[in-house]
Amino acid sequence: MINKTTIHLMTGMLCMLTIPPAELNAQFVELPPEKESTWYMGNAGELIALVAFDHALIVDSIPDGLGLVTLVQIASGDPQIGQYLLEHPDHANYGLGLVEIVWQDSFTIDNHRIQGNRAGAVAVWFALVNSSGMNESRARGTSWLSLGFWMSDSTFVKNAQESGWHFEFADVSYRYETDGVVIGEILRQDLTVSGLCRPSQNRRYLGDSDTAIQTIWFPKSEPQRFALITFEGHHERDCVESQWVFSGSHPLGFVQFIYSPGLQDGYDLIGGLYTHP
Repeated sequence: MINKTTIHLMTGMLCMLTIPPAELNAQFVELPPEKESTWYMGNAGELIALVAFDHALIVDSIPDGLGLVTLVQIASGDPQIGQYLLEHPDHANYGLGLVEIVWQDSFTIDNHRIQGNRAGAVAVWFALVNSSGMNESRARGTSWLSLGFWMSDSTFVKNAQESGWHFEFADVSYRYETDGVVIGEILRQDLTVSGLCRPSQNRRYLGDSDTAIQTIWFPKSEPQRFALITFEGHHERDCVESQWVFSGSHPLGFVQFIYSPGLQDGYDLIGGLYTHP
């Protein structure tokens, strides 16, 4: 069972790397050894949307051993998901998706490092899954299936792919408007996503714990790999106004927006890439 707090803490799921010495002061959960690749993201922030989607949209992407967690299974732990099901009772067996548009001051995969505006933005679409059937003792925390992992720096995408990460190219951007609104976009030929948040002035620290670790599984079409990520430093502000639009022929274009947990920033992420036997 997950609740709203759990969803908050795992949002930023873009982490793995060699850590620059100046950034070792952060307290992360220790990851298992024998990483094939590592990745670090520094001082990151993100727009977040929780979405509902029909299992049929992604059925070919689910590896054997993973099970899709449905909305009805978690509605009791999140009032807004419960309210969504009251309004859409036919979506009880839909999956829960997490969509994030993330920006960062620095981003490193192995020896490839970019900083500042060159890092651009990263976008992800993850589905909440049960991984008990994977028989993988190194899996930790909440499990997610990566259905989309996009970045607008084509050279960095190429380096990430060569290191084994599930990255694709898309035009991903974010910007702060003069009135304080934050806008993020994902654009590719088959997909348009736009997210907007007008954050409140109440910025709060979410806290760190030894549960701040998650497992990200790769889709069935990819080699049998998974990533473990750990993160610390999350701060959060509610969105007093939030709007998300999804369109296009890509499966993400057919999801249903549920709600935005808020805008998060000020965190670091680190993790590793592993092969599942």
